[in-house]
Amino acid sequence: MIEKKYCFIYFHRFFFASRLKAKDEEWREAKKNFERFWKEQSEKYYLKSLDYMGINCKNSDARIIRNRHLLNEIENIKEEVNFKFLLFQLIYFVFYLA
Repeated sequence: MIEKKYCFIYFHRFFFASRLKAKDEEWREAKKNFERFWKEQSEKYYLKSLDYMGINCKNSDARIIRNRHLLNEIENIKEEVNFKFLLFQLIYFVFYLA
């Protein structure tokens, strides 16, 4: 009777181990398929995820490229250059000619 009991336990151990191994292989195959699917999805939407502020940049770029904005920027640079030149003349006059 005891031998049958141990025999029965060993049979269930073997059966349980073989089922665990089968499930493990099944899950590994499913994981591989899901990883392939998610990799495709990630590659597909990667560039879109980087461009989440594309519309805002497009509007700001349109504003910056307008003629009025470019002219204002050129005038500001010209005023800055003139200011530096006048400052240089003033320093030259104070230190060298006075």
